[in-house]
Amino acid sequence: MSTKTFAPDPFSGRNEAICRLGGLEDLYIKSVKSFQANYQDSHAVLSGLVNQKRYEEARIYAHSLKGLAATLGMQNLSLCCQSIENAIIGGNYNELPYLLRSYEISLFQVIQSKVDHNSSCVGTGLSGLK
Repeated sequence: MSTKTFAPDPFSGRNEAICRLGGLEDLYIKSVKSFQANYQDSHAVLSGLVNQKRYEEARIYAHSLKGLAATLGMQNLSLCCQSIENAIIGGNYNELPYLLRSYEISLFQVIQSKVDHNSSCVGTGLSGLK
């Protein structure tokens, strides 16, 4: 019997995100692909800030990543960022290695996953506009 590890859907909030974009699924896909390209090294940036004890900059960066991830329906990634932000605000720096590892795993899932057309919000009359 094989054991499978549960991996949450990296785009679990995609339908809500597409609806917030007026049903523009093409815009959503373009935005996710842009995130995947532009933030693939964000773990290294965030870890670097923490390792240099530049906690306020790390908190601001985590906050920005949290918002981007939430906007794009990347709920698990957004929660990881929120946990990092909260740990820094609370001065719980000893939690950061574990939280950064969780972020790295969640980010890897987002970067490696293919996003395609299958939203339940399609058909609003706005889908497909560019």
